Amino acid sequence: MTSREVKYVLLNKVQDKIGRKLKKQEENRIISAYNAISPDMVKKTNTSTVINKLSDIIVNKLNRKPYPENTQLTTHTRPKVQVDKSQAKPKLQARSQTKSQARPKLQQVDTRRQTTHTLQVDTRRQTKPQVDSEYSSSDFDINDVFKNMMNIETDKTYVSYDDNQDNQPDVQYENVEINSVLGVNDISTLKFMFNPSSLYEHYYVVLDTDYRAKDYDNSTTINKFRWYYAETQNLRTGFANSVGKVHDIIGIRMYQPRVHYLTAMDNSAKRISLLIEEFSHQAFIGENGRRFHFLFRPVLSPIELVPTETQIELTTEDYNDGIFHFRNPITTIDTLTISFGDPLTLLNFPLSPTPFERMQFSMEFTCYKSDK
Repeated sequence: MTSREVKYVLLNKVQDKIGRKLKKQEENRIISAYNAISPDMVKKTNTSTVINKLSDIIVNKLNRKPYPENTQLTTHTRPKVQVDKSQAKPKLQARSQTKSQARPKLQQVDTRRQTTHTLQVDTRRQTKPQVDSEYSSSDFDINDVFKNMMNIETDKTYVSYDDNQDNQPDVQYENVEINSVLGVNDISTLKFMFNPSSLYEHYYVVLDTDYRAKDYDNSTTINKFRWYYAETQNLRTGFANSVGKVHDIIGIRMYQPRVHYLTAMDNSAKRISLLIEEFSHQAFIGENGRRFHFLFRPVLSPIELVPTETQIELTTEDYNDGIFHFRNPITTIDTLTISFGDPLTLLNFPLSPTPFERMQFSMEFTCYKSDK
């Protein structure tokens, strides 16, 4: 079934169980709960099983009665109990008729990050990603999600007891609430932990020197290449285009370019740098102030073997594969301007008498999903 069909079946199943028509707000909460489930988790589980389990949780939530005014929940602040420090620490056990009954175990949750093949992004970012969803994640109670993951029964009573005090319970817990697990307290963060790539989207841009803007051209040389950015497929001179709007950039991958050969590229460092001028505030910086985002190794063998060859490859191998991560997202772009260094001195490409040969630079932008 498609995602749309699954949502339709889920809504009908909940309506059948509660015996009434759902309100619009309730429908939104149910759809938001389904959207928070990792696609990989759905693939590994039978679709009908996912629908049944999720509908049971939702029905229990919709039918739950509010707590009486005199009800006291003790889950956040546990009463202090004076016990001998030499004795064993209190443990958690479900109330039962016999002391020999097995204690309920909490299912271990694996929160190890999944990896993405295209671009690895440090989750210790300073800004929170915007989730691309028509429903707010705050519409659904995350307590239900956590309790279902950990197999904690909603209406069960738990007690804390000490093994060295004749198994007498000292504290009783009812209506257990789990507000966070390992610091996670919202659906968006939980979704990011289990399926980080679901919060990213990718855009692709080609910078073609034959379609550059002539802002930095002079009579003999050029040391910077500029393109105005357009989020359309209407190609014209002076512009670089993409299918979809590039926004909230958290990383860029520069695919291995082929460039016009300059003698200055055969330097002692055997390295060539590239800077995107608009993003220079987040870049490497050399001792002379030269900034750059990417470092390439020039492949000079064609020039050495065939002196008439005019272009060489700049390889990204062993240099982070041409990937650069931003500390803070780049929200919008209007222009893209690039320059080359050897690696710390700006390189000038000839315009006359023999102009440089045409070059193309392919870039992949990794962005946060949003409604922009």
